[in-house]
Amino acid sequence: ATVSEPAIRYVGSKKIDNIVEIEDGPLYSLSKWRVTGMEIFPPESVAGGVVAGSNAVASLDTIQRSAQNIRDYYGSRGYIRTHVEPRVTLDMPAAKAAVTYEVTEGMLAYIQNIEIRGNAQTRDKVIRREIGVLPGEVFNEVRVRTSEARVRNLGYFSFVNTYPEATVVSNRFNLVFDLEEQRTGQLMFGVGFSSIDNLIGYVELQQGNFDLFGWPRFTGGGQRLRLRAQVGSKRSDVELSLIEPWFLNRELSLGLDLFRRSASYYSDEYDQITAGGSLTLGKRLFTFNRVNWIYGLEDIDIRDVKERASDLIKQEEGGRLKSYGTVELIRDTRNHPFLATRGFRGSAAATLAGGPFGGDTDTYQFTLRASQFVPLWFDHVLNIRGWTSLIHEYGDSDRVPLFDRLFAGGPRTVRAIRYRRAGPKDENNEPIGGRTAVQGTIEYTMPVVEKVRFALFYDVGAVWRDMFEKDETDPAVGDGILFDGYGLGLRLDFPGFPIQLDYAWPRKTDSVTSDKGRFSFSIGYSY
Repeated sequence: ATVSEPAIRYVGSKKIDNIVEIEDGPLYSLSKWRVTGMEIFPPESVAGGVVAGSNAVASLDTIQRSAQNIRDYYGSRGYIRTHVEPRVTLDMPAAKAAVTYEVTEGMLAYIQNIEIRGNAQTRDKVIRREIGVLPGEVFNEVRVRTSEARVRNLGYFSFVNTYPEATVVSNRFNLVFDLEEQRTGQLMFGVGFSSIDNLIGYVELQQGNFDLFGWPRFTGGGQRLRLRAQVGSKRSDVELSLIEPWFLNRELSLGLDLFRRSASYYSDEYDQITAGGSLTLGKRLFTFNRVNWIYGLEDIDIRDVKERASDLIKQEEGGRLKSYGTVELIRDTRNHPFLATRGFRGSAAATLAGGPFGGDTDTYQFTLRASQFVPLWFDHVLNIRGWTSLIHEYGDSDRVPLFDRLFAGGPRTVRAIRYRRAGPKDENNEPIGGRTAVQGTIEYTMPVVEKVRFALFYDVGAVWRDMFEKDETDPAVGDGILFDGYGLGLRLDFPGFPIQLDYAWPRKTDSVTSDKGRFSFSIGYSY
């Protein structure tokens, strides 16, 4: 391709156009490749690292990746400072390119010591447990690079750099981690509005590098602390969360959650107050998988039941103690925990309440969730997600309590339907939930300007009072009906305050649900 010199054209009195003309050249393909300069290893040993063979497009990215793979072949075996220079020879009449990878072999090196510098607050052990090499091993540049990325991903440092430092022994080097610490605490407060809980005010304290026993600064231990208080016209919450990612200095996470939540937005006919906590023990399995074991204890009180409420709701009034255990398996390959553009997240969970755990409610529940992000052209993203769940009573319980039943409808499920109303209802048309549910979403987003994306979506969902079938002995409006709708929206990615604005139109509803479009406003991410 040929690129012209920039040409300036004046547009009005205060604007100019900068014009650059590009003329496409022929598309070159690779005719052959070879490697020179290899003496320690045979050239054919790096053939698997050359990512494009004959007749592939001769792109610079492909050639550079092949060169990096050859460097990594040496680096993973302890040979540092290996240099690979790709030389391209063009056959212009045939539009072919031949590539020669010229290798200058490095030296076999070993790690003497691992030196960590610049961590004035963060404890050494918090950093060392992220490092995948040990003193005495060969200087594996690939694992060093991975270790550098893991330290950087902690979020504690504004600058992370690794390099070999010479010692008095010629083939032994200190591995140096050069760091600059940054602030890891946040104090946030604000006022917001959502279509579910209306006006809300909140204050939140976060510390991503907390140290429970680090008097007086309480920083540097690698723990995560979150304290949040939220008050609104239809809810008030207080939450405390503390996570130790390396419990007993092992790759086991231990999380403690304490909370009290008061909500009147579940229904117009009762309020619900939930207080309790949970302990979560988590273990990473391989690269993308994780298993969590959870024990929770909650006191749930349904109060202020209206006189007009149905008998189905009145019988739920009062407090119950729920004691439960959950096993959850998660697979997550997304490229970002919140703003994903590619990858998959799926989970399977089984929960047993009551029985050996005690408490006032005996239920078992199984839940599956999946979300796939597919990158398309020009930063467009297709997200397909869904979930299904079933819950049933056993033992001394004769029904699933109202607070444990499954619901659909609202900003996080079927957006065209009012919150919780895509499912069974009593004679007053109040949602009463069910034992089984399924919900799915297809969402297509595209960038508009920085931090703003436009979305098109389709939602579908259904809730059954029984196990994926209607309760014919006691019919209820909305039982087993497949509700769906479509709409459009905006995603505003404000730091710490992501906003979703959606307008959705229902396509199929039951006999008592409005067929008019609905606006929804929510804070947080869907994934």
